[in-house]
Amino acid sequence: MKNISSKIISMAVMLSLTLTGIFTASAVDQKQQVFDLSVESNREAVERVLTGIDDGEEIERAKLGITDDVNATISGEAWIKEKNTGKVIPVDVKVTTHDLGAVTRAENSPHIYVTTAVASDEKESIEWADDDVTGTSLFAKIVWMDNFGTNNQLLEVSGDYALDPNYTGRVSITDKHYSYSVDWGDIRSYEWNYSDSYVNNMRYQNIYGLYFDSFAGITINDYKELTCMVKTSIGD
Repeated sequence: MKNISSKIISMAVMLSLTLTGIFTASAVDQKQQVFDLSVESNREAVERVLTGIDDGEEIERAKLGITDDVNATISGEAWIKEKNTGKVIPVDVKVTTHDLGAVTRAENSPHIYVTTAVASDEKESIEWADDDVTGTSLFAKIVWMDNFGTNNQLLEVSGDYALDPNYTGRVSITDKHYSYSVDWGDIRSYEWNYSDSYVNNMRYQNIYGLYFDSFAGITINDYKELTCMVKTSIGD
């Protein structure tokens, strides 16, 4: 009876070690499913896809409600804050995700996506309209690569604003600020100020994350702050 018990324990230990090895190997395999941008040919392949991005086209897609299916949760927010009163007014935000296609011709090649959120200081998009609705639009953008597993990569963030050519009143844009963050056990946040626009290019880095977000903010006519935010929560 003692020998049988010993054999059962030995078999259980061996099975446990075998399963542990399988799980460990699986974890390593998943971790290795990344597109290494330190490799020159990989960078060139990514560059070929990204050169086709047209911000004007992405903004128009957002306004028209055109978006592609993607294995991720996409969200956008926008608001206006009155500087004198501190009142915050929600603003309609339009969001689109565009599948730019596979990076290479390989069967398991990752896809690159661009996600854009657009908000405007216009009567149709805010709860109230004052006498100084300028029609100024603001966008925030994230370009990211969907690898197998959760090691997705951030390739680019950008933001900008545009004045309404049909608005004939005074428009002063100040306090421009743009930022982004990456969340995958740690946070990397960066911010730029006093720039009409920004493009932060991470194509030559290997930045992985589960959550990516991009913020853009401006002050219009010295008294109201328009902010637009887009966030991606990546699936497997």
